[in-house]
Amino acid sequence: TEIIELSAGRGDLDRLMEGHRLRLIHAFESGDIDGLRHALETTGRLTRQLRQPVHLWAQTLGSAMISLFEGRYDDAERESSEAHGIGAIAQPWDAEFGYRVQLCALRREQGRLAELAPILTPSTTEYGTRAIFVCYAAVLAHERGDDDRARTLLRSLTRDALEPLSPDV
Repeated sequence: TEIIELSAGRGDLDRLMEGHRLRLIHAFESGDIDGLRHALETTGRLTRQLRQPVHLWAQTLGSAMISLFEGRYDDAERESSEAHGIGAIAQPWDAEFGYRVQLCALRREQGRLAELAPILTPSTTEYGTRAIFVCYAAVLAHERGDDDRARTLLRSLTRDALEPLSPDV
């Protein structure tokens, strides 16, 4: 809220966008769909004002996310593909990551996660600092009845995370 108030008072649209984007992320992470819709409307207005491809990409990605939450799978797929195309120019690495995550979520909801098996393994390597693809690979292994593989994948995420932190950290 503070970044929004300060940037609005100074007329700094870029920082204002950043503040509303943070609000959008908070609404998403807390499951506040109404808050998410409101934040997306606000960022939509700012996106039209700023006219920057990176904001258009993020806005379209956010719209796809809401479509997915609401079960409008055709809209989610169309918007996700549209965001992927915009982001390929504006923010290539993040756009590819976001597209793959949304595609995994969409296919999982459709009961079609197995279709993405060919991209899951490379995604775990390409986006090694992001656990989401390992989680989807574990879900897929479980759905295929390979619970040993699912456990192995999930344990790979905890191996280092359960080590005590150095007192210097």
